[in-house]
Order: sequence, then structure tokens, then C-alpha cells
Amino acid sequence: MEEGHQYALILDRLGRIETRMDADKADASESRRRVHEKLEQQGLTLVALDHRMAAVEKSVDSAAPTLSEFAQRKAQAQGAGMLGRALWYIGGWLLGGAAGIYALRDQIYAWWHWVTMR
Repeated sequence: MEEGHQYALILDRLGRIETRMDADKADASESRRRVHEKLEQQGLTLVALDHRMAAVEKSVDSAAPTLSEFAQRKAQAQGAGMLGRALWYIGGWLLGGAAGIYALRDQIYAWWHWVTMR
């Protein structure tokens, strides 16, 4: 009977191993199912991101002329600023010269009178 008892123990142990293997198989199947769902969700997210990136690229491409116009206007404004500063500088000298001539008008008149009356 000891042989029968050992046979029963072996069958019992094999049954528990089979039960464990079935449980592991079910767990692995469930795990693969969850991984597949997550991969599918990531695929959908990537598609959505691709569409959003395409929209951003299109927006940037449409803004490129505006940006180049801005750079052109900025260069023109810098040029106008340089011209404006030069004109202010020249105008300041002209105004200073005119004020100096006005201040010295009596001396200039006397000098002119002296030159023409000789």
C-alpha cells in the first residue's frame, strides 16, 4: 500500500502543479491582454499627436511669411532710426548755427558794413 500511497501523493502533486500552471497561464493571458490594450492606446495617442504636430507645422509654415515681414520691418525701422538720428544731429547743428548767427547779428552786421564800406 505504500506504493499506492506514493502514487497518490505523486498524482496529488501533479494535480497541484497542473492547477498552478493553469493559473499561471490565465495570469499570463490576462497580462498579455493588458499589454495589448496599452499598446493599442499608445498607438491611438501617437496618431493624435501626429495630427497635432501636423497642425503645428502647418501653422508655423503659414506664419513664416509674417515672421520674414517682421524681420524686414525691423531692419527698415533700424535704418529709419539711424537716418532719424543723423537728421536730428544735422538739425541740431543747423539750429545751433542759426542761434549763433542771431546772437552775433550785431557783430556780423558791423563786420559786413566794414567790408563793404572800405
